[in-house]
Amino acid sequence: DETLWDGNILYKDVLEILQHIKKQNHFIYIASFNTLAKDVLNYLNITHYFNGGVYGVGKTKFDMIREILQYHINNSNDTPDGIYFYDDNITNITDVNIKSNGRINTIHIINGLNWHYIKYKITN
Repeated sequence: DETLWDGNILYKDVLEILQHIKKQNHFIYIASFNTLAKDVLNYLNITHYFNGGVYGVGKTKFDMIREILQYHINNSNDTPDGIYFYDDNITNITDVNIKSNGRINTIHIINGLNWHYIKYKITN
């Protein structure tokens, strides 16, 4: 919510960004406190862009990212060389930045993800 979609529809550039990232063979995961996020992904017809995710409450975003990384490493035999975390909540951004000692690139999203926030163009 408020990063990829406004609660009802995707933000303008999101579909093109997801297509671009997948075309480059990068992995995309969701870390969401929204327990209905899986349903929203299905409703918006974007589930196929994601390699997995962690949903629900009771964990921090950093905890969710650690869980995602463990899943990724166990299922792809690949250790990522760059991790980017996009979120609309500055508290989540700060938490992930501090707990990862800056090893995770954090990008604070305001008014939805768009090309402006893709500072590190994902290209090969």
